[in-house]
Amino acid sequence: MAKFKRIDTGEVVNVVSWGANGTYTDYYDSKGKFHHTDLNRYNHFEEIIESSQSGIDWEQRRYEIAKDMLCAIYMDDGNEKRSDCLGKKFEYQSLEGSAREAVRYANVLIEELKKYDNG
Repeated sequence: MAKFKRIDTGEVVNVVSWGANGTYTDYYDSKGKFHHTDLNRYNHFEEIIESSQSGIDWEQRRYEIAKDMLCAIYMDDGNEKRSDCLGKKFEYQSLEGSAREAVRYANVLIEELKKYDNG
């Protein structure tokens, strides 16, 4: 579960799942009531990033990025035919390979983000 703010109402909710490309969103409202809606996770909700005294929680961020990338890998039919800039084949032929690729994407993105981290 992650905290989000509904853009239309400003209510802070706990989103538990959403469809491909955010097509539906399941969440618990501030009163604990479950909702399955047609609201798009990306257009109707804003993620709340809770700050901590120690700065960014990179392990939590890695998990969030990898989770989103795994969904993208699963939904993209052409990925198994692609090669990266080093000439390596992507590992989309198995569940384990897809998971490794999602984490690999997350690691590379985090390294780039850390270059600009002022915290």
